[in-house]
Amino acid sequence: MPSRTHQKIVDREIAKFRKRRMLVFPEAHVGQYIFDILALDAPNKQIEIVEVDDAATTSQEKILFAEKFAKIRIFRPEADKQIKVNEVAEKVGTALGDTVRLKILKALFSEQMTYCELKTAVEIRDIGRFAYHLNTLLKTGTVISKEGTYQLTELGNKLEEFLQGL
Repeated sequence: MPSRTHQKIVDREIAKFRKRRMLVFPEAHVGQYIFDILALDAPNKQIEIVEVDDAATTSQEKILFAEKFAKIRIFRPEADKQIKVNEVAEKVGTALGDTVRLKILKALFSEQMTYCELKTAVEIRDIGRFAYHLNTLLKTGTVISKEGTYQLTELGNKLEEFLQGL
């Protein structure tokens, strides 16, 4: 039985094909393979196949078979989730990778601050070093600059709450 995500993608793609007035065949048996969707655009003599690959296990043979006669699109929702998890983990690791960045996160947890207020609160004299670490936090998406002040993003707040619980 397909997952809800799988079914949502299939339903969305079927709606797109129908909007383009294509003939749609869900769970199409072609040769030895079953594809989630086969859509036929008869006037333009085009065939499109959609395969939703929840476990990233669609065989290369199946893909090559489909490519012989159709344009194929493969959706891998679980792989996309894994990429997002890896991106967040990388950002968190970068944000936590230095004591100066930890001090900045801690200072911003209670209130938003201007550049000067934040630099004073963190007690860093080296402007270049401070700017480097603040920019790193901006790039990781844990801190934002808004109207002349710096504040934690939702990710930054969750990260600081987690750190306080340790």
